[in-house]
Amino acid sequence: MFPASTPLARRAGLGRLVNGLGLGGTLVIKDQFDPAGALELIDRERVTVAGLPPTVIRMMLPTIRSSPEKCSSLRRVIVSTEAFPAQLLLETASLLPQVQFHSVYGMSEAAVSSASLAEQLDRPGTVGRPLSGVEVRIESEEILVRGRDAVMKGYFNRPDANAEAFRDGWFHTGDLGRMDADGYLYVVDRKKDMVVTGGYNVYSKEVEQVLVQHPDIADAAVIGVPDALYGEAVAAFVELRPGASLSAESVIDYCRSQLAGYKKPRHVRFVDALPRNSLGKVLKAQLRERF
Repeated sequence: MFPASTPLARRAGLGRLVNGLGLGGTLVIKDQFDPAGALELIDRERVTVAGLPPTVIRMMLPTIRSSPEKCSSLRRVIVSTEAFPAQLLLETASLLPQVQFHSVYGMSEAAVSSASLAEQLDRPGTVGRPLSGVEVRIESEEILVRGRDAVMKGYFNRPDANAEAFRDGWFHTGDLGRMDADGYLYVVDRKKDMVVTGGYNVYSKEVEQVLVQHPDIADAAVIGVPDALYGEAVAAFVELRPGASLSAESVIDYCRSQLAGYKKPRHVRFVDALPRNSLGKVLKAQLRERF
């Protein structure tokens, strides 16, 4: 039994529908997401497989902590749309030991790889090995993929976009990554989100992963902003945990203790909540406009 936790107009939501029908399962559709209501639905309908973005898991976590039995029917959770932070993964897995967690890396245009809980714990940060029938290679740090059944044929009536996305049969994802000797893939950052400051490359994802490890920080997003001296500077938007209080200086000092000096934020803005789309992804364009 599968719940549709993302809009059916999106690839992830459509995937839930196709998976449910293809496997002869039941699809449970909720008209509007709310954390408590989603857990009540899982409990009432005895849902066994759920696709949940990390943001949704984070929103549901307080109720899971207090009432883990509401998820007793769950056997598998498919995590997609964004990176699964290690701290969130470890806590959720400890609360729901009966659940197998699988992270899936892909986008609307292509399905790329998946990683089991064991693989994620053994190789922190990996998004797993390429899926069956999918080829992956790294070119100038960018992740390129191809595969007849896993990659789109093209953008509808957008020849210029197709010419940019497809070159020599390979789809250019726009993601920067690396692959280890055993064929495990790691996504470093979105190409457009990399910050070049004073000639040094700073991957926003690396800074974000450090920030969310702070006990008083619930979530964070990092962008590059114009800087008269360095060309670009690192700016962090920080969402604090309830009741927490931090200064911008303390956040910068914390990052300085964990990262090379050029990677630390030069600007820190505190927000009540990061802007997100319906899949839970942070809308960095809005943050750039806000800055």
